[in-house]
Amino acid sequence: MSTEAIRNCKVGDMVVQLGPESAAAGECVVVEAKAAGGYDVPKALQELDVARKNRDAHVGLFVFSRSHAPANLEPVARYGQDVIAVWDPEDPVTDLFLKTAYSLARGLVVARGRAVAETEADFTAIDAALLEIGRQAESLDQIGDATKTINNANEKIANRARLVRTALLKEVDRLQGHLEGLRRRT
Repeated sequence: MSTEAIRNCKVGDMVVQLGPESAAAGECVVVEAKAAGGYDVPKALQELDVARKNRDAHVGLFVFSRSHAPANLEPVARYGQDVIAVWDPEDPVTDLFLKTAYSLARGLVVARGRAVAETEADFTAIDAALLEIGRQAESLDQIGDATKTINNANEKIANRARLVRTALLKEVDRLQGHLEGLRRRT
């Protein structure tokens, strides 16, 4: 916990904010520690769910006192984004359970951060693709406009060619008429 900050401390309720050296700097793990009866795994998970929401944390760690832990509970167990551990402050062997549970919780925060980063990268790629599609669509509009211009020019050229042909044919007919008239006189 070198530069991690513990904040919002209350009895049995704290938040550990990961320090700048962490791969998930600034992210939080909410910790609930209970040395009281009446808690089972579903109730612990429910309390962590509320605590995560209240403390803006994405991962929760629930620590049962060994004296009040439900029977047959594993020393360290993961339930989705939550970790449950059993610890006895009088038994140094259980310190390993607590450290393992905390490391697992930190790992879950880092994994979540990577998943979010990958999702953001995916959105970046999607945004880039949408921008490129927009640019290409503009190019299609320009091509369409150029095609219309070309079609209009083709129509003008074809109309002009018809007019010239008609005019030339008239002139040829007129010349032939003159030539026939000249031939008859001679």
